[in-house]
Amino acid sequence: MKVPQGKVIAVDSDLSMIKIAKENLAKFSNIEFIKMDISEIELEEKVDVVFSNATLHWILNHKKVFERLWQILKSEGQLLIQCGGHRDLAKTLSIFNTVSKSKEFYNYFYNNNKGEDIWKQTWYFAKKEDTEKILQKIGFRNKVFLEDREAKFTNKEEYFLFIKTIVLIPYLKYLSNDILKDKFAKSVIQEIETMQKNCNGN
Repeated sequence: MKVPQGKVIAVDSDLSMIKIAKENLAKFSNIEFIKMDISEIELEEKVDVVFSNATLHWILNHKKVFERLWQILKSEGQLLIQCGGHRDLAKTLSIFNTVSKSKEFYNYFYNNNKGEDIWKQTWYFAKKEDTEKILQKIGFRNKVFLEDREAKFTNKEEYFLFIKTIVLIPYLKYLSNDILKDKFAKSVIQEIETMQKNCNGN
């Protein structure tokens, strides 16, 4: 435990994730778990450090998040955030959209009874300079950088689990049951494999 004398406040908007975190961290007594949208976060006391990993890119309004975090940080507090940046998952997201527009899944994402699209994009992979401007305007003395890094997976099953439980969440919530969600995730994997074969063939 990196905070033996202090207190950790763990925040997530998903109750299932909080449940897993509680199970994994059951041996620690100085962690408070709160179900809350980070864009709406409010705390009774200010904190020394805010740490976030692989979350911010799934939120559209970064300015609102940073303003909230500014309010809960002490004057000399630290903001440590890792998230996807500009062009991250560009090819993969195009495949997700292709699958969502396929015959099997189209009606779950597009054209409701009013003729409107049901699907709403829920991510924002920000440019370095855009994030810098937001932080500076709020008051942060920031250091922002993009890192070129590839995620590595040991096998197809591990990648499938990552895709289904993390990356595809914005899409899967539009599907009504686990069978459909599993089919959607498998269709995405098939599209990725087809694309890779075509690239290798060329």
